[in-house]
Amino acid sequence: MITLQNIAAKMKKADASRLSRILLNQYNSYTKKTKNWRDLSDYDNDPIFRGKVDKFIVSLNRVFGGDAIKTKALPVPPSVRRTSTKKAVKSTRKISAPKKRKPSVKQPKPKVPFVRLAKKYAGDSVERISEELRFIKRFVLMNGKSKKPEQLRSFLNSLQRAITEKRIRKTSKYAKQIIEIQDELIALLAKAYKYRATIVRIDEQRRSEYLALAGKQRLLPSIRFIKSFISMQGKRIEVARAKTLITRIDRAYTNKSMSKRDPYHDQINDILARLNDFVKRNKVDGFMQVPSRELNGLGEIVDDVEGISGLNGFSDGGDWDGDDYDDQPATVVRGRELAQMHFPTLGFRGKWLDFIGDPTQGFTAMVFGRPKFGKSALCIEFADYLSKNHGEVLYVAREEHLSGTLQKKVQHSRAYEVNYSGSIPADLSRYDFVFLDSITKLGLTAEDLDDLRDEYPKVSFIFIFQTTKQGAFRGSNGYQHDVDIVIEIPEIGQARQYGRFNAGAEMDFFKESYN
Repeated sequence: MITLQNIAAKMKKADASRLSRILLNQYNSYTKKTKNWRDLSDYDNDPIFRGKVDKFIVSLNRVFGGDAIKTKALPVPPSVRRTSTKKAVKSTRKISAPKKRKPSVKQPKPKVPFVRLAKKYAGDSVERISEELRFIKRFVLMNGKSKKPEQLRSFLNSLQRAITEKRIRKTSKYAKQIIEIQDELIALLAKAYKYRATIVRIDEQRRSEYLALAGKQRLLPSIRFIKSFISMQGKRIEVARAKTLITRIDRAYTNKSMSKRDPYHDQINDILARLNDFVKRNKVDGFMQVPSRELNGLGEIVDDVEGISGLNGFSDGGDWDGDDYDDQPATVVRGRELAQMHFPTLGFRGKWLDFIGDPTQGFTAMVFGRPKFGKSALCIEFADYLSKNHGEVLYVAREEHLSGTLQKKVQHSRAYEVNYSGSIPADLSRYDFVFLDSITKLGLTAEDLDDLRDEYPKVSFIFIFQTTKQGAFRGSNGYQHDVDIVIEIPEIGQARQYGRFNAGAEMDFFKESYN
């Protein structure tokens, strides 16, 4: 079986004629980038490159035999890797053995629903669930569900990033379970790449163990009630739903799971007053609206104690694991209510407002045009505007790298507040806007772009494409349907825009002065 550790030695003995042209090109490219597989820094730090290599190794095993892969060990201190990893593997082998045992006289117990197990293992109420227990809970909630490669890779990346950033340390008493979960994710990822998806199956013994650990800490009831109340805002809700939340809060006080000593007792009293007023004013249903200042204050409480959305405590609904957004119930509102809603925008001004419109946070755009027509010049000027008015900007200049030609464009636009790089950093969360120049040179596929947007939903991405001699951008036409803004450079210095925030506009960006 070919793995990341033995690929160089194995491929020397392999019959290269069995590889397709695509696999052969990939092998030559990755071998060059990793310096004959001795330098794995890009693999460790670049999640996109890591995913490509993992997928490539799976393809090699399909050609030469083998049905699984092992990626490089988890990037944690050696002491954890030596002790915890071996224990995890050993434990897994013991658990997989029961097939040879004699059947028990007793009938197996039916699988207990997650919500009931959550109550069984209920532990201390805390304001913030520990990082390790969040990941343990997230993993156990995946049991029995079908997961795609991108979902598993996103989970694995989050776990490794938490360890790299030392949010999970080698001294943690849950380090063994974290390593077990990491190893299981790697194996699941290999199967998902092979079959396009895989069902996560956790044996009952480990599932009970993980549930018991996750149940050691529970989110404060007051935080759960605040989250439930926030979810009602800006929607038409039934009076019965408001009464249900009132009953839950009253019950929490009655059974003493929440008291006046709760740090958010005052906020809960305000919520009760709002809910009771709503019930009095409406007979069947109504529109729940709270002043923005009060709502922002509640939102800040949740943000402060939650950390990672969707992973804290035990959710009211039971078993959402933070991945399956499509499974959440849809919100239906009347046109009159929709017309009264406020959707925050970035607040563009000047020529960029006239050209693009006023987009929302996390917008996506694509820019394409023939070589030397000014794609990079326009994008650097746009990046300069964003950096001076709307947030932190990263410009990945894969085509020009950190060169003299890029320097001239920066000096011409005076884009001195923009951050520049020749490759995509491992973590993009610190940036508000990211320019990728170009998608062709970076070797990114449509699936890679989807992964970036899924991993960083609050980051706005501007994708720059090369074009053919006929002026069409290289790649699937599906790119145009997946972004909010499309900017074409049909002539030198001429830009044409069409998208969701402005029906259509043109700009002569070589003649217009910076606004």
